Amino acid sequence: MKKKVVIVVVGPSGSGKSTFIDAVGLQGNVYVTSQPMIDELNRRGSPINHDTIFEISRELYAEDPFWQVKQIQGIMEKKDFLIIDGSRRLHEIIRLKEIFRTIVVAIVSSPETRYGRLKRRVKISLGTVDEFARLEHDEQKTMDVKDLVETADFIIQNDASSESSLQKLQEAGRFLGLLLRAFV
Repeated sequence: MKKKVVIVVVGPSGSGKSTFIDAVGLQGNVYVTSQPMIDELNRRGSPINHDTIFEISRELYAEDPFWQVKQIQGIMEKKDFLIIDGSRRLHEIIRLKEIFRTIVVAIVSSPETRYGRLKRRVKISLGTVDEFARLEHDEQKTMDVKDLVETADFIIQNDASSESSLQKLQEAGRFLGLLLRAFV
């Protein structure tokens, strides 16, 4: 029996994970790790911002450190492969590697580049350097982004905000999409 494939795209907020995944072009096979938290906040009628997502994340992980893995397993019952956008916990990746053929792709960018991108982002905006510093602190304190990048199978540096940098990131995503269509 062919083992199912999971591709996990990791990196800090604003590094270019979603841009890369959009370029892969397989939207029906993407799981965004923040979406269940956003859905829960919507159910509660709570605002959606870094603080509320961070708090709901802490609640969910306190209840079950592998709740995201369970969600992914449920989705994988009907799929041969899945691209995961935004996993930030090393123990989850280790567990996914036990269950599926798992490839980890890290997208990394400088803090300055990421701050600029996050300032322009509509759904979860960061208006000040202080808000960005708090996000950085929260990600470093409770998430394993640095460890995930260090253990990734592939690392894509996405520092420049130039058109050519964006094109290179999108080309890498399209290449991954071609490989997935051909081999999975």
